[in-house]
Amino acid sequence: MAFALNRYTGNNSTTTFSVPFSYRSTDDVIVKVDGVTKTITTHYTFPSSNQVQFGTAPAQDAIIEIRRATSQSTRLVDYAAGSVFKESDLDNDSIQAFNMAQESIDIASDALAKDSTDQFDATSRRIKNVTNPTAAQDAATKSYVDSNGATVSVGSVTTNTLSAGSSATVAITNSGTTQAATLNFTLGIPVGNTGAQGSAGTDGETSLADATALAIALG
Repeated sequence: MAFALNRYTGNNSTTTFSVPFSYRSTDDVIVKVDGVTKTITTHYTFPSSNQVQFGTAPAQDAIIEIRRATSQSTRLVDYAAGSVFKESDLDNDSIQAFNMAQESIDIASDALAKDSTDQFDATSRRIKNVTNPTAAQDAATKSYVDSNGATVSVGSVTTNTLSAGSSATVAITNSGTTQAATLNFTLGIPVGNTGAQGSAGTDGETSLADATALAIALG
């Protein structure tokens, strides 16, 4: 559960989105659309303390992120020796620390984490801004794969006849390289079994000419 972070998906018509978390000042609320930080008044306003309203509806499927980001570099209260402790100062001091703690939890929960098998899980999201690999086990970017991926072409295809009843075989060899493979196929194709012999046909009749020739030959 996020404490000070909400994401919505644009539909090209909705302009108002909920801000369900508390904040000290609107300056502490960061609004982004598709990763681009928007400017209050120019791009959006706060019609109420728990709503952000865009002047133009975010596009279809745009990702709207509303996040609280309390100052981590400047203290809101600086106590001085001998000063009077006021409730407002104590509240501001503790609110800053409390908000920062919640925001830190959100950042940690929103980061790429390991699952129960000790493997990093991107939860079906893209991982972007990755540099090109240099070692054998580095993850590769799409750009690197597209420009350095292997090519495969078919070389020769040879067929051999195998005896009836044999199993078909296939052998593949690469006469090229790993990056430019040329695959040669050798196929073993078994012949079919000899078919059944058909029945004998009827005896033919001897023609008059054949009979005369046979009679002369036999004298």
